[in-house]
Amino acid sequence: MPPYDALIVLGSNILPNGGLSPDSLARVKTGIQLFRKGGLHFLILSGKWSIRNEYVPPRTEAEAMKEAVLKQKIPLNVILLEKKSYDSVTNLVYCKRLLKKRRLKSCLVVTTDFHVPRIRLLSRYVFGKTIRFSVKGVLRKMSKYERAQREKHERKQISGLRNTLQSITPGNDRVMGKMSKD
Repeated sequence: MPPYDALIVLGSNILPNGGLSPDSLARVKTGIQLFRKGGLHFLILSGKWSIRNEYVPPRTEAEAMKEAVLKQKIPLNVILLEKKSYDSVTNLVYCKRLLKKRRLKSCLVVTTDFHVPRIRLLSRYVFGKTIRFSVKGVLRKMSKYERAQREKHERKQISGLRNTLQSITPGNDRVMGKMSKD
């Protein structure tokens, strides 16, 4: 793994009791493993909660992931929380702001395997040429039916994004900020 300035773990929803969803838990476990390998300065935990939630959880995805990370003895001073995002676009837009604020030039983004193509596409447009990135997919066990449903959803999301992004210059913070309704 080439060195990166930061590792970004994208949240994937939080349960009504404040616990991590199976996807979030798988992502944070992989993030901890990768961080321990070295070569990373910061661990960014990203996520408020899904815009699709029908409930308001007692804490954010980022806060729940932080608790899991601290239990694994990752030092507090390397952890950065992004607690405003509610979807994949806002995850990356707000994380880019954290990276820029600290003058960081590269990141490794951790997500679930079926989510990699969408995050790779979004990362190209959010980070542009200013931040070097790579995306790591975490394999999560699930039924064939659930995997097929998730992959179908991702294909639909990517199709819509391509139409939206085709007229945007990669790295355009102003336009990407508008996409995040911010």
